[in-house]
Amino acid sequence: MKNLSKNQWLFIGLTSTLFVTLLLISAFLDLEVSNAIYNTKSILANLGDVLGTLPTFLFIPFLGATIFVKNFSKLNKNWKIIFKLGGIIITVAGYISLFIWAKENILKEDLFLIYVYISVFTVLFSAFTLYIFTKLPKLFIEKLFIVLMFFAILAALTGLFTQLGKLFFARQRYRTMVDSFYQNNKETISSYWLGKGAFRPWYIPNSIIKPKYYTPEYKQLFKSIDNGAFASFPSGHTSSAGVSFGLIIFPMLSQKFNKNKWIFWLVPSLITALTGISRVIYGAHFLSDVVVGGFLSLGIAVLTRFLIFKKIPALTNCFDEEVFIKVLEE
Repeated sequence: MKNLSKNQWLFIGLTSTLFVTLLLISAFLDLEVSNAIYNTKSILANLGDVLGTLPTFLFIPFLGATIFVKNFSKLNKNWKIIFKLGGIIITVAGYISLFIWAKENILKEDLFLIYVYISVFTVLFSAFTLYIFTKLPKLFIEKLFIVLMFFAILAALTGLFTQLGKLFFARQRYRTMVDSFYQNNKETISSYWLGKGAFRPWYIPNSIIKPKYYTPEYKQLFKSIDNGAFASFPSGHTSSAGVSFGLIIFPMLSQKFNKNKWIFWLVPSLITALTGISRVIYGAHFLSDVVVGGFLSLGIAVLTRFLIFKKIPALTNCFDEEVFIKVLEE
């Protein structure tokens, strides 16, 4: 901690203050905020529902292709083969995930032979990506590998802690408490309907401190209608959008990027904030859910970047160097 500059301490102080303030506000006004802005027909709400998880999927195929063509000089021949096969698998898996995301969020319906189309396009896009990456300069691949690995670490840690939070808090979503949900499922849940009486503040974990109505039957009934009925806290869409905070690594890699580093902070902040707001409007989350989801991804990005550059200081401004390949060997 002694290595932190005054600006870094200022950043920690300001972001911590903002985080705590928003959590305190949501402790008292979570339900009121949702009541005020809930609107499933809102353009912003639907945009966030569709695009919120996209940042998590975008980099995966390129990471796989980078691993496929990268020269891991310290590895023996067998391990190099394994890494190349792993790169192919990651590339294919990335495109499969991306096309399934498109099916679920853009198409919104099952087309004839949809999975055949997904398979064909996955093979074509994977082959094209792998071919293009074999033509890229080795120096560029080495640099790209650092950036994509940072995104991969950020996405993995964010996803892990988000899912652990959902399991621990098991908070019921706002959309399952409103009249539209009840009317659409009136016959099924009429004997269990609590409406907004099912609301519980964010600081009470339902997996430990269970209300009387929170029986296995109650939970199973709502999950049968809405699979994510008890996965409100924290917001997965918001934390996934926060993977865009991976952009903050660029100012550390080049003095050219560092001159306009505010752009690399502003863009992911806007993406994450707008996604969070849209999720509250959509009724998928409460204010506290999106606050924790957004700051979780931000905190992991900042901490991971700090640890990486502390462990490998040679990476600082390495994009400005003509000779680069030896950096990872230090």
